[in-house]
Amino acid sequence: MSSFEIHLIPLLDKSGKVAGVNGVTYNITDRRRTERELRLVIDTIPAMAWSTLPSGANEYCSKGWLEYTGMASGRELDYGWLDAFHPEDRAAHLAKWRAATETGNYLKV
Repeated sequence: MSSFEIHLIPLLDKSGKVAGVNGVTYNITDRRRTERELRLVIDTIPAMAWSTLPSGANEYCSKGWLEYTGMASGRELDYGWLDAFHPEDRAAHLAKWRAATETGNYLKV
C-alpha cells in the first residue's frame, strides 16, 4: 500500500475569497517503510528511546520506554509523557525541558 502526503495552498482573489487551490502530492511510501523498520530496530534494543518536538510534545516512545513507565501505547503522545513523572515534578521538568531545547544545553533527568 502506498502512502502520500498532500499539501494544498489556497489561491485568493482580490477580495480575499478562495478562487482556487494549488496542490502538491508526495509519495512517501519509502519514508514510511524506513520509519517502520527503524522503530522495529529501536524496539529490539535494551534501551529507552523517544522522540519529541522542540515544544516538548512527544511523537514516539520505544517499547522499552513504555514498559519501564508502565504507560499504555498512545498515552505518551503529545504531553502525555509527563504523566510518567510525579504530579508535583511535572511543571518543573517541562520547564527544564524547554530551557534545554531553547539553549541546546543537556537535560539530565
